[in-house]
Amino acid sequence: MAKQFHAVVEVIELDLRHSRKVDFTQPGVQKKWLQLIDSGGGDALVVTPPWAPWANEEGPFPLRSSQCLRGFTWNSGQRRKKAELGNILGNSPLRQ
Repeated sequence: MAKQFHAVVEVIELDLRHSRKVDFTQPGVQKKWLQLIDSGGGDALVVTPPWAPWANEEGPFPLRSSQCLRGFTWNSGQRRKKAELGNILGNSPLRQ
């Protein structure tokens, strides 16, 4: 599509598995990337919670549903922490 419209597209992938410097739950990290966009250094930032998918009946299993948007009440331990991380990202200034 970029070729069709003679546009240049550059994608920068940031993964928490590779560096804690891209932990978007931290306000300082959010501010840094939002400032980059505000200064014209980028056009968009797409952030997804790291444990959102439901692959199949073998897992990983969902942490929330449309009835339990903030996470299943029976989540505990790591599953609860993962749901809470998604909640933090979902309420950050990055959503604006």
